[in-house]
Amino acid sequence: MTFSETQIRKLRRRPSHKYIKTRESDGREFQYLEGWHTIAEANRIFGYDAWNRHTVWFDCVWRQAVGTKFAAAYLARVRIVVRTDRHQVIREGSGAGEAIASTPGQAHELAAKAAETDATKRALSTFGSPFGLSLYAKPEKDLQTEPSSKTEFSSEADVVPPEKPIQPRVNGHAVKTVAKASAHRPDTIDKSKLTLPEPKRIRDRCHLKMVAAQPCLICGRTQSQAHHLKFAQPKAMGRKVSDQFAVPLCVGHHREIHAYGDEKQWWQKQKINPLDAARTLWLKTARGLDAAADPIGAAFRN
Repeated sequence: MTFSETQIRKLRRRPSHKYIKTRESDGREFQYLEGWHTIAEANRIFGYDAWNRHTVWFDCVWRQAVGTKFAAAYLARVRIVVRTDRHQVIREGSGAGEAIASTPGQAHELAAKAAETDATKRALSTFGSPFGLSLYAKPEKDLQTEPSSKTEFSSEADVVPPEKPIQPRVNGHAVKTVAKASAHRPDTIDKSKLTLPEPKRIRDRCHLKMVAAQPCLICGRTQSQAHHLKFAQPKAMGRKVSDQFAVPLCVGHHREIHAYGDEKQWWQKQKINPLDAARTLWLKTARGLDAAADPIGAAFRN
């Protein structure tokens, strides 16, 4: 056996939820582990002096000036070598990285580092769950299409047949119980019906995919990304604006607008009204509803 039993147990263990991050790309949400964490896990499982990382090659595949900034994109391939008592285990992985910065040197440096880190994570993920391999698996609720007919308990004393609920008794007489009022409450509350209504934040993955399939509003490039117009709705803790306020931007312009800061001013410089473009795209998803029959269109007119 190449690895020790202790190492194998660690390689089968899923990463803690606090280290799992999420990001959005092309209208889809992905889970990932940060590069520093995967390297720390490699040191913990394999040992600080028992593994090496070699960058086999990397190449700049794109570079361009974006307004007053510079952007670059790199591809890289990394080889991981893990040494055991008798063998060496070699794995490789490829990755990509892109960056936008105020100088060409910074853009190339950040993009090259991102590609190398991405390739390192992909190579390490082939060793097991703690490096992110388990993130590719479907959630258990998706895999289990039918409820299990058996339930595991720690002991027979834990088993309470659901068809025979325990009836409370007082002085030997059964006491009728009243169901909790919370059982009759709706699962969700429509906050738009409150006295001080909260703007609806609609989530529609199909719409975001359709937006990402459109050409960039600025340069017309394809393979765009769905950008949410942050100023379209009031800010909310950890929540994006509704998906109806999404417009297509290429990778370069998407990074540029996030780096610019003042999004309204950025759109004014481009001489484009993004709200009009977002509403036009939303009406396509709304299956041809005209402006008068579109109940959500009022949000664009406010």
